[in-house]
Amino acid sequence: MSSKKQLRSAKKHTQTLAGAKDTFGTHDSREQIKNDDAGKKNPQVVKLDGSGAIAQGEGAKAVGQDGILIDIKGNVGNIVIDKRSDFGRKNEAEKKRISQAFQDYKTFIKDQVDSTTKSSPVESPYKALSEYEFRDAPIFFGRDQMVQKIIGRIYQSSLTVLYSGSGAGKSSLLQAGVEPQLAKLKHIPLHIRPIDIPISTKIKQTLLSQLLQSPILVQMSMRDFLKLFTAKIGKGQWLVIIVDQFEEFFTLQKDEDRRKFMSELAECLSDKTLAIRWLFSLRGEWLYQLDEFQDIIPNLYKNGVLLNGLSEDEATKVIINPARQYGVSYEEQVIREIKQGLLADSSTASNEISPPDLQIICTALFEKNAENKLITYEDFNSLGGTNGILQQHLERELKKFSGSQRIVAQQVLVSLVSSEIKGGRNIYSAEEIKEELSNKGTNTLLLDDILKQLINRHLLRIVEKNINGIEVQAYELSHERLIKMVELDSESQKQKIAREILEFKFKYELLLTPSELNIIEPYKNIVVRTQKEQKLLQDSKRNRLFARLVTTIAYLLTFGTGLSVILAIAVAIINIVPQITNQGYVSLLFTSLIAFSVFGANRGWAKELLVSFSAILALALNLLLRQYVPLLSSFDDTSTTLFWARLMILLSLTYL
Repeated sequence: MSSKKQLRSAKKHTQTLAGAKDTFGTHDSREQIKNDDAGKKNPQVVKLDGSGAIAQGEGAKAVGQDGILIDIKGNVGNIVIDKRSDFGRKNEAEKKRISQAFQDYKTFIKDQVDSTTKSSPVESPYKALSEYEFRDAPIFFGRDQMVQKIIGRIYQSSLTVLYSGSGAGKSSLLQAGVEPQLAKLKHIPLHIRPIDIPISTKIKQTLLSQLLQSPILVQMSMRDFLKLFTAKIGKGQWLVIIVDQFEEFFTLQKDEDRRKFMSELAECLSDKTLAIRWLFSLRGEWLYQLDEFQDIIPNLYKNGVLLNGLSEDEATKVIINPARQYGVSYEEQVIREIKQGLLADSSTASNEISPPDLQIICTALFEKNAENKLITYEDFNSLGGTNGILQQHLERELKKFSGSQRIVAQQVLVSLVSSEIKGGRNIYSAEEIKEELSNKGTNTLLLDDILKQLINRHLLRIVEKNINGIEVQAYELSHERLIKMVELDSESQKQKIAREILEFKFKYELLLTPSELNIIEPYKNIVVRTQKEQKLLQDSKRNRLFARLVTTIAYLLTFGTGLSVILAIAVAIINIVPQITNQGYVSLLFTSLIAFSVFGANRGWAKELLVSFSAILALALNLLLRQYVPLLSSFDDTSTTLFWARLMILLSLTYL
């Protein structure tokens, strides 16, 4: 077949293969590969400008993005690498890299599953304020129905959104409930929390640890990367990508990164051949922020699942079953008192029990009397009952530190609480914590050991944080419940507000406003941590001086011109106001104007200056009208009509 005939035939198949365009990608080159002999050695491939790849003939394959070939005949979406294409010839190693990454991740999940069957000695079957992880599945109870509900929703739709109030236990449910069940069903769960890293990058980095060694894979679209990664996944299996604490997508990620991810997600959701399921988990108050992307993905949360607190039956299982595995039991009265105390303290009207509060109480009771194999009502009362255990939790844990270490431990916790304005937890590396504490004069020699102890006592947890493009180990409070327990004085609140303002402006490369500089200035030695932040502070100060100068000049020009007009009018009616001709009065008036303009510009008195100017001009017009309008000149100064006339003049100048 000639080249021209091939091209004509290929064009006839454009309509038939139009649905494959999204999968194949688009191309800038026009290329034709001729079929040799009987089409057995080389497939027929035609690339058309901007229309994606189309193919025809026995064994035909379409060339997708980066030269990846996609088998058309009965196997749409089955990705293979053709070694004769640029991608296949130069980057065969990338195929092997991804294939190996897939096998490595499957092994990792298998090891996770194996860890749930091995008994590992732990001090307590309860987690206090730490979240449950995959390996904790054997001691995770009370959420069986919710796990099955979420699994069912994952089977129903490509995207599921789990939402709840703070402290309902979403992360624990996903990690110790949903993910082990998915693995049991032969699916492959991927749990990520991107924090301030673009989600697509986080997915790639988690699946392929050496991602940065492959620029091609770094630049590859998320859909194409996932298509390659899942090329060897079994029939009926999915890679289930779980994005936890998705509210951080709105609070920590840039606008352009958010929209880019949503566009990439839309591509993935539209590709029905992609063996991927998505699950987002976020706090309920952030749910409707998803409406921001209605133009990209309509009804993002139509497959939503609401997670409530624990019911009484679920709470009973949470109390009894973990302890039973350690041969420990509770007196019935203790179980009743715990549930009644938490229900009475519930802020909701739906009789829900807070999972973190229940964990705190069970942890305290188990640690007190586990050796006796029976937790009694006397044990419960000796710790102060429900309210006493909750209120004294942090103090009880801090008392386990020595005197000097206790002070440092408390300051570490304070550093990881954000201001009331931000209302959440800070995520700091050990170096950032050390720097903040050092700026306050705290000895940080034993900081590493204290951080380890805080983790062991379920007060902190380890997360990853992106600093200058590098992921480093960082720390945050183990649960939002701790925020209310860590007391902040007013001075600490002000310092935190100053630090958060500086972090925000630095992140988005914005100069500080004069009011923000006033907030930061008293605490600059504490909140400014790097030379780049110091430079931002200096640049903002220079900008403030320049702004003040410009504002002062503007005030002088505006009000100076206005006052000159007033003086001219006053001089014109010299018989009424002879004093105005006195040079001393004129000098005093202009001196007052200059002083008021300079001071007002520095204090931001724009409205005050405008009102003052209006009042002065109104008085001048009043004099003119009294002189030249017969009707007004006939009125006495105490006349009501004259009062209303003056008032109308003043209001007109103020609002018009």
